[in-house]
Amino acid sequence: MTLKQLVEHYIKHELPRMAFSTQCVYQSMLKSWIVPKWGNHQLREVKAVQVEEWLLSMPRKNGTKSKIRNIMCSLFSCVTLELYQQVSMTVKQELQARVVSVW
Repeated sequence: MTLKQLVEHYIKHELPRMAFSTQCVYQSMLKSWIVPKWGNHQLREVKAVQVEEWLLSMPRKNGTKSKIRNIMCSLFSCVTLELYQQVSMTVKQELQARVVSVW
């Protein structure tokens, strides 16, 4: 999965839960900064050190950099939750299959 695909999921499923003003700011940051830089990268390729270096090199105020970093954290928290739910479902299905096969 690329970061751009994650952003699309995030915009569709996570942003609607947020306040309208937050949605506007997040969409602006995603469109202007995050997707252009990281959109084509596979998630496993995006490393915290690289993101921090990128943020330090940006000609923006610390508040803007902080918002971008927080959005990146939120994106990766979202994917972590999605993966956890997928693994949980797989384990649950496997356990159910084993219980059925025993009877």
